[in-house]
Amino acid sequence: MKYLDNIGVEFEENILKKDLTEVMKCIANEEVVVFREQDITAKQFVDVLRPYVKYSNANHWCTHPDHPEIFRVTNKKIDDEGRMGFFGDGELDWHCNSPLNEKHEEIVALYCVEPDETCHTSFCNIRKAWNDLPEDIQEKCRKSSIVLRFKNNTIYDYKEYELRGALDSNEKRGNYIPKRITKMVKNHPYTGEEYLYFPYAFYHKCDEDLVEYLKDFVLQDKYVYHHQWKKGDVLLFDQLIGLHRRTAIDLKSVGKPNKPRELYRTVSWYNSW
Repeated sequence: MKYLDNIGVEFEENILKKDLTEVMKCIANEEVVVFREQDITAKQFVDVLRPYVKYSNANHWCTHPDHPEIFRVTNKKIDDEGRMGFFGDGELDWHCNSPLNEKHEEIVALYCVEPDETCHTSFCNIRKAWNDLPEDIQEKCRKSSIVLRFKNNTIYDYKEYELRGALDSNEKRGNYIPKRITKMVKNHPYTGEEYLYFPYAFYHKCDEDLVEYLKDFVLQDKYVYHHQWKKGDVLLFDQLIGLHRRTAIDLKSVGKPNKPRELYRTVSWYNSW
């Protein structure tokens, strides 16, 4: 195991031969875990994590035909209606998954099937930033509650079919709340440590001055890792202590045609260790 720039860790082993118990604990503590250039199938990608997580399944236009645990995140047109995969080609701003779900997913795994040279994904470890915050700011956060609410064009400009699919998936799980009140500071269910829950793009009612201060503090370079994808890369990351974002797939801006890009994406919850 070696540490990445600023945050996260990398394991050099083949993910199929690795006991992932240690890996799951690293996800909860370090935010990002990387396995580079793995040669695995879609089935192996799903099965290798199955003993350690509880998957969220869906059946949408963008799910893998043989593995409903996998969302296809791609700018390729993947059905007869000419629809791209989930989060097709636009920019994704800082976010974590499903903040309006009472039991939102805790882990995302991404597997790079087809990389694109212009697009990278960034990760922020809020746990590290939280530990460095001044005590008076921490105390202010502990006393704060927030109202979360969805609004399009905050983290991403959802196409109509993407928005419909996302809402349908959440409603099928039965715990989607259009407007949710929650604490700003929580305890991680698996490490027990305090963390700042900071999907600020969904904050509807909050202390705006405090949020602006936190954004400037949390998104400092020293808490962020940028990943340039290569074919076969597998990234696993925690949704409670972190945020992530993606640049647009945009070769057109430099006068070139966009290239196909595809990631397999699963979302899940930790099993008990």
